[in-house]
Amino acid sequence: MEEIKPIKINLEEDNNIQIYVLSDMHIGDANADLPTLKKIIEHIKNTSNMYVILLGDILNTALKTSKSDIYSETLNVMEAQKLALELLLPIKDKILAMTPGNHENRVWKEVGVDLSLWLAEKLSVQDRYRNNNIALTIQFGSDVNGNPFRLNIFGQHGAYGGGRRLGAAMNALEDLDGIVGNADIYIRAHTHQPIQGSRNIFLFDDKGNMHRRTKYYFNSPSVLNYGGYAAEKGYKPTDDTPCYLNIRAVSTRKGSKVEKAFKIDKVML
Repeated sequence: MEEIKPIKINLEEDNNIQIYVLSDMHIGDANADLPTLKKIIEHIKNTSNMYVILLGDILNTALKTSKSDIYSETLNVMEAQKLALELLLPIKDKILAMTPGNHENRVWKEVGVDLSLWLAEKLSVQDRYRNNNIALTIQFGSDVNGNPFRLNIFGQHGAYGGGRRLGAAMNALEDLDGIVGNADIYIRAHTHQPIQGSRNIFLFDDKGNMHRRTKYYFNSPSVLNYGGYAAEKGYKPTDDTPCYLNIRAVSTRKGSKVEKAFKIDKVML
C-alpha cells in the first residue's frame, strides 16, 4: 500500500496566518492572466503572515497529443518553465507545499520529465514537493496554555470528477476526507471553480467522549481569462476573483481542559 508522506512545517507566527492556494495559472496558454498572477505574487510577497500552496497546472504545456492547442501557445514548454521560475522566485520562502497538475503530468507521461520537480528544485522546496497528494501539518501560534496549534491540510490537484456543475466539483472535493479523515482543511483545484464549504462532525476522544469538529473545504480558482478550450467546449465562465484563506486559531479553557478551534474565512484579494 502506498503511504502518504506528510510535510511538517513550524511557522513563527501568532494565531493568525493566511494561505493562498495558487493553481491553474496555465503559463504559456494565450489566456493566462499574467497581470493578475503578478498582482497575487506581489501580495503574497508583501504580506508577512501569508503563505502559498502551489496546487498544480502552473504550466499549460500544450503538446500535439493534448487537448490544448499547441499552435496558439504564447510560450513553448521551456520558455513557460523559465517564466514560472522567474515569477515564483520572490515568494520561494513562503511555499508550504507543491504538487503538479494534469498539464505538467502530460510531459511526464510523454517523456518521463517531471517539470514540477525541476521547478521545486530551482525554488529550493523539493522537500515540500509531492507528486500526488499533499498532507501538510503547520504548527504555529499558542493556546491558553502556551502550546502550539497544529493545522492539518490535505489536498491534491484532482484531475478527475470535476464535471460541469458546482455540485459535482464539491462532491469530488468532499470525497477527499475519505482518504484522510481528520484534516482541518481539504483543498483541490483543476475545475477552475472557487468553491468553499464546511461541515461539522463528531469525534471520539481516547476516553470515549464525543467532541465536535469543523472541517473546511476549498477549491481554488484559476488565474486564466475565459476563452480557448473552455469556450470551444461550452464550459461556463468561472469566477476567477483572487482569494485566499484567513485562518485564526482560538482556544478556551474549560476546567482542566483546553478546547482549540480554527476560524477559517475566504477573503477576496
